[in-house]
Amino acid sequence: MRHSSRCWMWGDEMGEELDGSVFESGGQSWWSLPIANGALECEELFLVLPKGHALESRRRIATGDLEGERFIMLDEEHCLSDSILTFCRQDATQPLVMERTSQLMMVQELVSLGHGVSMIPAMVKETDRSKKRVYRSLAPTRPTRRICMVWDDRRFHSRVHEAFRERVREAVRGRKKAPRR
Repeated sequence: MRHSSRCWMWGDEMGEELDGSVFESGGQSWWSLPIANGALECEELFLVLPKGHALESRRRIATGDLEGERFIMLDEEHCLSDSILTFCRQDATQPLVMERTSQLMMVQELVSLGHGVSMIPAMVKETDRSKKRVYRSLAPTRPTRRICMVWDDRRFHSRVHEAFRERVREAVRGRKKAPRR
């Protein structure tokens, strides 16, 4: 199994044959390929702000309220950046991208230091214990990302592959049932 900035993949060691992948769809046109797929979940992206930010006390934050805010984003090759930019542009807002990094944890730390704001997936928000950051939902439209799992239905699938896919599904179902912070 190996990881790229866009997905987790499993297959042969040389990468010539792909048995499957778990990834954020980000509007990709994977469905035209001869693969089976399963959407695992659609999760909310939360606005993350440094503690004490002017928007922290706002009851309702719209995309337009982010105009002029400095944004911290993941590197351009990461599909989460595409999702955030697409969401903002749908509401005619152009994020002012000030810094880019390769890790979500670094995005969170830069937000804590007051370098800007960002959007973070729910699964990352749920594990954040820092008191230096606050998370808010956007309204009226909440940005989301779709997590998918795909595999080549033309290839032989061992019991190990089947068990792995089922464990991924169980993990997602368990996360959905877990109490949210």
